[in-house]
Amino acid sequence: MMEIDTHRVVDLPASREVEDVAEWLRSCPNIRIVSRDGSVSYKSAIEQAGMDIQQVSDRFHLLKGLTDAAKKFISRLLSANFTLPTEASHYDGKLTGDYWDKPIKEDSPTAEHNANVEKKMKVVKQVRELRKQGFNKGEIAGLVGINRATVAKYLKEDFNPANPYYNTTIPSKIKPYAETIILNELVNSYVSDFEEDLQKTDIICYTVAQRLNMYTPLYYLLESEDGYRSSTPAKHWRIRTGIAQSDTSLTTEVNLALALQNYGGVESVDFETVWGQKHVKAERTGDSTTNFIAWVNECMK
Repeated sequence: MMEIDTHRVVDLPASREVEDVAEWLRSCPNIRIVSRDGSVSYKSAIEQAGMDIQQVSDRFHLLKGLTDAAKKFISRLLSANFTLPTEASHYDGKLTGDYWDKPIKEDSPTAEHNANVEKKMKVVKQVRELRKQGFNKGEIAGLVGINRATVAKYLKEDFNPANPYYNTTIPSKIKPYAETIILNELVNSYVSDFEEDLQKTDIICYTVAQRLNMYTPLYYLLESEDGYRSSTPAKHWRIRTGIAQSDTSLTTEVNLALALQNYGGVESVDFETVWGQKHVKAERTGDSTTNFIAWVNECMK
């Protein structure tokens, strides 16, 4: 949890689960505004907290939503209509076997897909059990932390938790027409408009480009960047990343750690990768909260 104006970390809740976040919010009765992403779980947690909190979208997801909307608008301007023929998937939900039909360990994509299916089925069973108990769709959505449309989908008898596009091939819809599609008119019409919008500033005189740079630590740490030494990094850093994560490239944390180690003024960089864990709270031993507090105490000695 961060303070919006100062961007300083104020606390680290136990988890991102609805109940834990709601409990944390209730412990801070002075909160009036929350800037969050589009997660339904956070929305449910704020509502469960029973507090008069105004919810706003954070800048990153606001820009992402604007970008997605612009993409859709531009796509509608294209004269050609394209279809997306999807070849039939040969995935049957079974574990991978070798040529002699001896069971072997699942490959990473298959293992991840099967784990996601199992995780989704647990939520599906929870939704259906709540329905049997007499809860309506809105109540189920609030209890589970999903939206009403997803509840309705999970209640259908023919619902299949497997991703229909897993192990399928979608041919390129642009490549066959690459030589005939001309976007000159579109480019000429909108380049100047976009350039004007990108130069607009917010209430503290930052442009969109400056805001995007502020999301990138390397902008301030690398000598090749314009933002080099325009900010003062913390003296001590602790970075943990799970090898099984899918949120960012594994080189993201490595690049950050290397940049910090070579930056004058940074005294220590405690960096470790964690095998078999994902992005959040990855630790080789113990739990993230206890380890983080111990690290902070050690840095303050």
